[in-house]
Amino acid sequence: MQVEILPNVGVGKLRFGMTAAEIRNLMPIQARPFVKAPGAAPTDAFDDLGVHVLYRGDGRCEAIELGAPSAPTLEGTAVLAVPFTSVELLVKTLDSQLEIDESGLTSYALGLAIYCPGHDENPNLLVEGVFVFERGYYDAR
Repeated sequence: MQVEILPNVGVGKLRFGMTAAEIRNLMPIQARPFVKAPGAAPTDAFDDLGVHVLYRGDGRCEAIELGAPSAPTLEGTAVLAVPFTSVELLVKTLDSQLEIDESGLTSYALGLAIYCPGHDENPNLLVEGVFVFERGYYDAR
């Protein structure tokens, strides 16, 4: 499932603030809801597409996780299953204040986190996951 990341908006047709029913109506397969952590709102898993949709306590979409076999792009460029260095260079052109740590990078300005553990030892490792979040997602955490 190829989808464009829309910073601070969503992914493809999925938008932050949509209800679970609205999200499920847009997806071509049925959701498998599960709870990631005690007390957290349910997450919808669309595993065959490589998509997880996270909801706030009010039941509205606040974040979207993307993994294989999804094919997310940012500015038309692939950001999953590609070398970390290429994604880092792309994100730096859009946000010079991104944060990099041992697990990957985070751009609060774009609402984007890239998961690639071990990139600090091998910058050509392939990105394993992409997390797209609404503005303010980490403020209350």
